[in-house]
Amino acid sequence: MADRQPSPTIGQCLDGGLGWLEVECNRCKARASLPLDAIRRPRDTPIWKLEASLKCRSCKKGRYAPPVHMIKLTEAREITPYLWGCIRTRSGEQSGRDGFCM
Repeated sequence: MADRQPSPTIGQCLDGGLGWLEVECNRCKARASLPLDAIRRPRDTPIWKLEASLKCRSCKKGRYAPPVHMIKLTEAREITPYLWGCIRTRSGEQSGRDGFCM
């Protein structure tokens, strides 16, 4: 079994210059870069805890939306946004970025 590595928090990533999280849908393989500063979670939330909350909207069927997995943290957006989904920002408004929601 591989050694487990500690997970940085959202705040540690932002303070360290890693402001984007790249994710991929387990079903359709769509990828997106999500801005960490727009995710509505406390800054002390470990990054690994976000994975369970992220769902792909492009292949949502009824109430079921397939999960995604995290690829990497980056300093800048590496994937061009495709405006067909939403991210709920800290203020509660929806932002038309990528196809993944929390």
